Amino acid sequence: MATDIIKAVEQAGVVGAGGAGFPTHIKLQAKAGVVIANGCECEPLSHSDRHLMQNEPQAIIEGLTLAMQASGAKEGIVAVKAKNKAAIQALSAHLPQDKPISLHELKDYYPIGDEHLLVYEVTGKLVPPQGIPPQIEVVVCNVATLYNIVKAMQKVPVTHRYVTVMGEVAEPKTVSVPIGLSLGELLVLAGGNLTDNPAYILGGPMMGQLVYDEKLPVTKTTGALLVLDRNHSLILKKRFRVKNSRRQAASYCYQCKDCTQTCPRSLLGHDLSPHETMRQTGYAATKAALSNINAGLCSGCGLCEAYACRMGLSPLEANRRVLKDKTKCASPAAVPTPHPLRDIRFVPSGRLISRLGLRAYNIAVPYDSVRYTPQSVNLPLNQHVGAPAKALVSKGERVRVGQLVAETPTGELGAKLHSPIAGRVVETEPGLLIKH
Repeated sequence: MATDIIKAVEQAGVVGAGGAGFPTHIKLQAKAGVVIANGCECEPLSHSDRHLMQNEPQAIIEGLTLAMQASGAKEGIVAVKAKNKAAIQALSAHLPQDKPISLHELKDYYPIGDEHLLVYEVTGKLVPPQGIPPQIEVVVCNVATLYNIVKAMQKVPVTHRYVTVMGEVAEPKTVSVPIGLSLGELLVLAGGNLTDNPAYILGGPMMGQLVYDEKLPVTKTTGALLVLDRNHSLILKKRFRVKNSRRQAASYCYQCKDCTQTCPRSLLGHDLSPHETMRQTGYAATKAALSNINAGLCSGCGLCEAYACRMGLSPLEANRRVLKDKTKCASPAAVPTPHPLRDIRFVPSGRLISRLGLRAYNIAVPYDSVRYTPQSVNLPLNQHVGAPAKALVSKGERVRVGQLVAETPTGELGAKLHSPIAGRVVETEPGLLIKH
């Protein structure tokens, strides 16, 4: 049974839908005692996962059961924020009586969806620094990934996904759309822009990517689109944030330690101190002097730059610079010990939203069941971790809905790609452009 599940998941092109894009058929080969369904919806303002849990609770539970069977796990846990009452109610009604599957309600703080934090909150176990959950016999799957596992067992490949469109749009909403749909068409479904000078954040305000091109496509990992005016403070921060040259770090960082006291990985006991990274990058004379900085432990959540630093500096960028400039990371402590004040240093999502200047957009967002078929889709070949997929179709060839159109070469980490529409292949490089 496990082999059949893993094979079906691979054939359907299922990848981590929470944003990472790791091929799910590889993840499910890990042996685990517990599978956690991640329904936390970590990024502020996003509603896509909670709408999926409300609309497809039975499929989420069934997907969790399949993931348990594939990994050999004896227990399944659905992790969801306590504030998402509708999702909890929907899931509770479908919890099986004959299987060890339960709900775990979580506090509403950022970034609770980070795997290291989530595993500790749910199981009390600590993932090793620079490690992954399977090392402690835990597998974590986003709820959208579990939904796609169920569809895979029905021989339905990944061609659509839930996306929340929010911010400066006429009708903020969550919709299920084909992958490859342009952001411009996605915006039309949300009533269009309310600003003449828009900027777009793909994925959410904290870890999302700042883009300006409406021709960019929705991918398997696109869960949200935030629209803001280009003069919004968050956009300005993302565009012009201090890049932490040594002179800037030495001149402006006064070692208040707020970044370290807020860092979720540091609070878990990982040997990561962003304020020390700032000090070292400000004064270290050689790359060798940076070798004692555990920059590789950074999760990239962005709290240090977006919430903690009073000087507008970015310890996150400093960590990235260290990783880029040096050849070897320090060896972190093998067994971390969570900080005794961890529970009172959480950053509530509501407080973070206010700090980001997004309170006006923190509203209830409805789900729209409209089914939209675009005239064309643009399918990037690198929608997953690993090697890009290679086109299996030629220019001018006609394809049908759900047809396999690209896959990663045998022996390499990657995933398959299927067409969400019927049409003719117009381009195969750099991605697949298919038109009706």
